[in-house]
Amino acid sequence: MMLDTPPDHIPDPVIAPTPERIQLKRTAPYCVICQLRYTKDLTADDEDRVKDFQKEVQTVYPVLREERIPNPPSGYTPIEYRQLFAVSRFYDPRDEWRITLAPSFLAVETFKYAGRDDFFSRLNWLAHAHARHFSCGKVTNLGVRYINRYFDVLYKIHDFFRHEICGINGTHAADRSMYSLTETVFYLIGAQLLARWGMLPRNASSDPNSIKPMDVMSWLIDFDMFSTIELQDDIEWLITEARRYADEIYRFFRWSVTDKFIEHFRGGSEDWE
Repeated sequence: MMLDTPPDHIPDPVIAPTPERIQLKRTAPYCVICQLRYTKDLTADDEDRVKDFQKEVQTVYPVLREERIPNPPSGYTPIEYRQLFAVSRFYDPRDEWRITLAPSFLAVETFKYAGRDDFFSRLNWLAHAHARHFSCGKVTNLGVRYINRYFDVLYKIHDFFRHEICGINGTHAADRSMYSLTETVFYLIGAQLLARWGMLPRNASSDPNSIKPMDVMSWLIDFDMFSTIELQDDIEWLITEARRYADEIYRFFRWSVTDKFIEHFRGGSEDWE
């Protein structure tokens, strides 16, 4: 069912009821990530188990690459303070999906988001595969992140986003702005939400691991929600909780955009949020 309620009718991005999802044909999240962090780290003794995990997932993610990445914290830490460490990453043949197997966490990431059902069913399968092959204890932190990035609407920022989001980028001063990024952390029920938005200049990134520097300016809307309480030791419950996080993020996203944004991108059959 399509929803015609204007975005401005969402009174509060943090505590208002979550709006019904709408269909947007002409846009999708630039990147979506879910991370499960465990109490126990993998060790050198787990090398054979990593190979067994690879065998189970290789029909979908056959490309294995050993990489070094900044350590994602269990909460918010500026990226310049994170240490690099080695991880195993499994990619699909088109490099649209990336599964990160790290000593302390499992992350599922896509640059070709096709909807919640697809994303969270993959997460469910991979979490169960991880549980079968590793003894990492309980999940101590759950994180869900939706990164939205726009390249062709920079001249319509003031039309497409609320003035609270546009800030100085919605004024004539934006013509002389080189870089503008706002970060706010909100306290929610059992979790925190880091909301980041603003203008990225050419060849710049607020998180090079997931937001690739590009030779064009872009407008960023980045929502990262992560748990702050003890989680249940049950994968099905964790998937349900991750979906709830997606709802919380979607509410903030819908509050952020205007009717003109919805009208511009609406239509089609893909329910991407």
